[in-house]
Amino acid sequence: MAGKKSLPLLGQPSKSAGGEEFYQHIADDLLHLDVGAVRFSAHDRTLWATDASAYQVQPIGVVMPNSPDQARRALAYCAQHRLPVLPRGGGTSLAGQCTNHAVVIDFSVGCRRLLAVDPLGQSCTVEPGLTIEELNANLAGRGLRRFFAPDPATIAQAAIGGCIGNNAAGARSIRYGRTSENVAGVEVLLSSGDRVWLQTGAGRTDGVALRLAQK
Repeated sequence: MAGKKSLPLLGQPSKSAGGEEFYQHIADDLLHLDVGAVRFSAHDRTLWATDASAYQVQPIGVVMPNSPDQARRALAYCAQHRLPVLPRGGGTSLAGQCTNHAVVIDFSVGCRRLLAVDPLGQSCTVEPGLTIEELNANLAGRGLRRFFAPDPATIAQAAIGGCIGNNAAGARSIRYGRTSENVAGVEVLLSSGDRVWLQTGAGRTDGVALRLAQK
């Protein structure tokens, strides 16, 4: 696409570098790119090595963006250097989805805002790090008699982004459906840096979504 600019990189991280040097090199690059908080120390990697499951896999490091643009820059860097990435919300997975040897993009700190509420359309727009409990409390505080229905046991910590990724459900899903029945659309950030809006039926009508579905 016209107008794209290459990222200012400090160099190619090499896994042959000894010990912490490999992680520090990546951390320095990401700090230079302004991607939000960067946590690549051995202590931080240990903290993010687990979720609510029994699994433990130490990540390459952690990035905590405060905006979609910061997340985009982190993804573009990782794609350019062939570093795997792993999005993370509340870390409440019981199956280890939040653990892997990858650059963790943690949305639970800086990307947890309620962006818009449409009372007439009975919908709202949120960032991926917002928890179910926070969302429903905010909606109730506005006097709206609507709520996000899926209620997993970890409703106080479970982030909306993680619910979408896992199609979370709960006791209320018997009446109101799973997460997939309660999402009108998703803005997806691709490794290329492009932002794609997907809504119901996108796999049948949108070329990008169709290609993703077929792979």
